[in-house]
Amino acid sequence: ADMMSEHPTVVESDTSIAEAARIIHDTGHNRLPVVEHGRLVGVVTRVDVLGGLVA
Repeated sequence: ADMMSEHPTVVESDTSIAEAARIIHDTGHNRLPVVEHGRLVGVVTRVDVLGGLVA
């Protein structure tokens, strides 16, 4: 079944990689929507975050 949260966990476009990593870890999500001024502008994944921390 499809599920949507009324208040999804999102990150702003200026969120640091370290902060996104913390949120992904704390929530157990594999991906997070990225928003700017309330509009969806992308998605960041666990793999994206790990790559950013290693680089």
